[in-house]
Amino acid sequence: MLRGIIICPDVDLGERLEALLNEMGIVGVIRTLDRYPNALELVRFLRAHAPQVIFVSTESTSKARAPVGKAAKTSAAKPASAAKSSAKKSAAKARG
Repeated sequence: MLRGIIICPDVDLGERLEALLNEMGIVGVIRTLDRYPNALELVRFLRAHAPQVIFVSTESTSKARAPVGKAAKTSAAKPASAAKSSAKKSAAKARG
């Protein structure tokens, strides 16, 4: 199972994504951030948790760019997906 983190200011959306990922059994979410971290905080976070997959919300594309860019430069993990509030219906459909 891959180790993953979720960066999502929308707590409800982050919780539903985590539940869906756990249900699928492919990614184990080791930590969720309910805000976009600054660069220093993100580097420390990535080093401490060593995720293989990063899910980043695109609620604020300008704020999401920094974690995505920093992760690509400093971590073996790559941002794998993006979610925003309008994706709620899609996530519900995916669950059946």
